[in-house]
Amino acid sequence: MTLELRDVGEPGESLGEVVLSFAEALGADIADLPSDPTTRIHDIRVGTKKLRALLRLAGDVVGPEERAAIATELREIRQVFSGSRDEEVMRHRLGEILCDEAPAALAALGLDAESSSPLPAIALSRELAAELRARFLAVDFSSVTSEVLSHQAAHSYRRARKEMVRCRSAERDDVLMHEWRKRTKDVCYHALCLSSLEPMRKLAQPLDALAELLGEYHDLALLTERSSGHQAIRAAVDKRKRKVARECFRAAKKIFHRKPSTLQKKLAARFAE
Repeated sequence: MTLELRDVGEPGESLGEVVLSFAEALGADIADLPSDPTTRIHDIRVGTKKLRALLRLAGDVVGPEERAAIATELREIRQVFSGSRDEEVMRHRLGEILCDEAPAALAALGLDAESSSPLPAIALSRELAAELRARFLAVDFSSVTSEVLSHQAAHSYRRARKEMVRCRSAERDDVLMHEWRKRTKDVCYHALCLSSLEPMRKLAQPLDALAELLGEYHDLALLTERSSGHQAIRAAVDKRKRKVARECFRAAKKIFHRKPSTLQKKLAARFAE
């Protein structure tokens, strides 16, 4: 399944198709959770983030009250599956950092055993996913124009760019870095949606790579908190976190050098061709 719009000459209809396909996939992943919990939980969490970004790309086609209701339901679904996913990524990152010493560190942090907790509540999640699909079906996406997509894509780029600047001046504030990660994911998903247009096609892969780096930073931030009181483990995690932060800013310098207004003009020109 792809985020790329089927036809940028039919922007609203194509965006609506993508939204509905991801809403349906979300419900299917929840229903199929017992078959492969690890993969399905990952796909569910990513799917909610993509739907949130798609909603932002649609602009004002969804009213503020309905938009808030959709955002709440997406957040509730994501939170159902957050705990087990966080422990999984912490185990993975610590294994990367400490290698042969990882088993002892995992035991010290209480992460040495795979989670034996029961599967998250499927019934509630399925109800929420069904409600989301119904909400999206009720939206008339045909009013979304190329101008709306150009404006919203440039807006998401601007927000990510501003968060980058804030993070640079705040000396690796983990909360700000997480916010930058979310905004970077938005513009990454928007670039993938509009990847048939040259300005976004060139941004899509670098943005995806930056989002991965920021995701690793977030995982390490979770480990930093978890390793409080374990000086040697925390020092190793913090060393890797500083390295990842430097890589994030190096990558971002190449991505966000363009002014958002310039990006919007270039997108509008490509839509007009």
